[in-house]
Amino acid sequence: MDSNLNQSNNSEGFTNYKNLNISENPLSTDFGVLLISHGSSLPYAEEIFKDILEKYISLTGHNAEVGYMKVAKPSISEAIDNLLDRNNNIKRIIAMPVFLAPGIHTNIDIPII
Repeated sequence: MDSNLNQSNNSEGFTNYKNLNISENPLSTDFGVLLISHGSSLPYAEEIFKDILEKYISLTGHNAEVGYMKVAKPSISEAIDNLLDRNNNIKRIIAMPVFLAPGIHTNIDIPII
């Protein structure tokens, strides 16, 4: 683990990482995080990912965005544009698939994109 991180577990067993936000970690200003989801026509699915994104940002302070493969907006390419529009110092984007189980999208489609 990075020496700049303090790790602890909360009562539900989830790991909390402190000192990850941008103001305390200058290395975090040169990258963005793209949370990749399949997308759904069901409106609650976008709300769930909006919540996931907000929680991720509040815990880390990272410049992050959700991008959807199908149906929902923003698309992956639009989400990348959003990241770059918010911070033109980004040198790399970390893509994090957010799927319940590995499948064709995580094993084939995302690496190709």
